[in-house]
Amino acid sequence: MNATVKKLFAAVLITTTCLFAAGCGSSSNSGASGDKKEIKMGVTAGPHAEVMEEVAKEAAKQGITIKVVEFNDYVQPNKALAEGDLDMNSMQHQPYMDNVVKKQGLKITSIGKTIILPMAVYSHKFKNIKDVTDGAKVT
Repeated sequence: MNATVKKLFAAVLITTTCLFAAGCGSSSNSGASGDKKEIKMGVTAGPHAEVMEEVAKEAAKQGITIKVVEFNDYVQPNKALAEGDLDMNSMQHQPYMDNVVKKQGLKITSIGKTIILPMAVYSHKFKNIKDVTDGAKVT
């Protein structure tokens, strides 16, 4: 991933994280005003983790601590978020999240956009998508 794209992703994610962190603040005076909260951010291993590590570095410059928690599948980050083990996650597109929330009844909601990695169709048999016949089984 080139440096410009990383910076763009970092800026978007920092903005989302800062908005979330600001929303986590308390309006009461019961706690010390200098208390810092660590934000546990769930990500999938690979590009999402790499981008979030850069976001964490930038957020640290603004006094925000992000602990990146890596997962090796797309199921566990949403479960961990719903169970309160994470504060946020960044690893899915909206249709996937909507489906998980509906099927598993999780009480999580989207607060912003994250990166979406390029997706493609791969085949050892076909050279062109036009060669795939109507009704063919695709996984």
